[in-house]
Amino acid sequence: DTTAATLTYICYRLARHPEQLRKLQAELDTLDAIDDSKNLQSLPHLNGIINEVLRLHPAVPTGGLREAPAEGFTLSGRYIPGKTVICAPRYTLGRRRYYCIGKNLAYSELRIVTALLAFEFDVCFAPDETGIRCVNDMVDQFTAAPGQLALVFSKRAEGLI
Repeated sequence: DTTAATLTYICYRLARHPEQLRKLQAELDTLDAIDDSKNLQSLPHLNGIINEVLRLHPAVPTGGLREAPAEGFTLSGRYIPGKTVICAPRYTLGRRRYYCIGKNLAYSELRIVTALLAFEFDVCFAPDETGIRCVNDMVDQFTAAPGQLALVFSKRAEGLI
């Protein structure tokens, strides 16, 4: 599931960069309602975290194969013959935009779950955990399957309604 993989990487990044978690928590503390998706859409740090995680750890790393049009085409000065099978991995392309029918729903779900987790909890790596397995042991099986990640979530003392 692409949303689950992305949430795993969001938690990994927030544990790795606690200053970003604090900044997100401060942004969330300004809201009247934490579960209002319209409010969450306008939060620059929350959306920045989600976008950066998707850039660094795309939910669909390879993105599938495409076939060049029959007449071929030129890309960055290099001619690609017609009917050539091309792989344009999103992991490598980084910020390239692509269309997904469920993208808006996924973003909404990512905003709500990330906001609720960050509002209610602090997150850190479990003892002896570095997070490296989460990234290095990722399996590209069309969708990303992150490696193991042991985290500790503790109830946040500040910012609770």
